[in-house]
Amino acid sequence: MNDKSLKAKACTEYVGEPNYVKFKYKGFDCEIKRHEYLLTLCGYASFRAKYPINNEKYRNALENIDVHGGVTYFEISPSGKVTVGFDCAHYNDLSPTLQILEGKNNYQKYRTVDFVKKEIKKMVDQIIKINDQLGAD
Repeated sequence: MNDKSLKAKACTEYVGEPNYVKFKYKGFDCEIKRHEYLLTLCGYASFRAKYPINNEKYRNALENIDVHGGVTYFEISPSGKVTVGFDCAHYNDLSPTLQILEGKNNYQKYRTVDFVKKEIKKMVDQIIKINDQLGAD
């Protein structure tokens, strides 16, 4: 089944949404990417760590940010750039692919690009707060 035929059968919120969005928010590099099989969205924020990432309190705070489904992606590049992310493939999240293959479940909700963008901004605001709080300690 190709992407065009999937879109024709998928939930209406999915149809016409982009597969990739890149934006800046409060100096953070933010991205929304569509999972290639499930067609659900994932959100990411990348930034330079304000504290040594081996600081256990800092790392734990970043890994436990309150975001949809919790932090499911955490990476530190060799250059010191930190990327924190989450996905929209959890119990109550609707996957366009699974909807097509298994039928619609009324209790599930498709998480739109707008929803993911709001969650990324919420995540960035928390990272800024974590940075400010650790600086006060």
